[in-house]
Amino acid sequence: MDLIKRTFQHIKGINPKKEKLLWEEGVFDWQDAIEKIDYYAMPKSIKESLKEELPESIYNFNSKNYNYFIKKFPPSIIYRLYPLLSNETVFLDIETTGIKPSNAHITVIGCYDGKEMKVSEIITELNKLGGENGIGIVDIVENRVVGMKSRGVYETPGGTILMEAHEQLEELVLDRATMEVKKDMGNKLAQIVYEGKWFTPLCDAIRAFVASTQE
Repeated sequence: MDLIKRTFQHIKGINPKKEKLLWEEGVFDWQDAIEKIDYYAMPKSIKESLKEELPESIYNFNSKNYNYFIKKFPPSIIYRLYPLLSNETVFLDIETTGIKPSNAHITVIGCYDGKEMKVSEIITELNKLGGENGIGIVDIVENRVVGMKSRGVYETPGGTILMEAHEQLEELVLDRATMEVKKDMGNKLAQIVYEGKWFTPLCDAIRAFVASTQE
């Protein structure tokens, strides 16, 4: 909370360098700046901006109108609001191959909100986050076992996010040959399960192979 009240970059005319100078002048927080503003060595225009805008900052802070600061704070310091908005904040990290935008592809998508959750809770939360952003929607025409085609629309946001993260982890730890075979075995396992052949020797063998790659 102290850092928020010591933030002045949302005031007109104050950049990071000038904010640092205010701190060096001994400005403790917004209220302190208002009470002792005439004692500080700063341009008249800055003093006027502080006198005009700081009471508004104090009012919105005390009223818990944090949207005011979300709009006013520069993007580079928006993180200072985290103590106030920790229950509504998610850190999103998107990693790419680093190639030029036309050829780059996403390698990792990470979300962190500081909470510890069970697997079921993680899936529930990812379903909510992914669903709100249109992740995991598939519209396909399937070839049924009985010989007919069927159109299906599936929505699995949580599973899609977890699967993408898991595949990226496998790329980091598995060798190329194992990755190639696992992809083939994964497709075969999907076919076997789809056909209802879970309790078969082949299914047991493939699952044993997959399990060995996950150690």
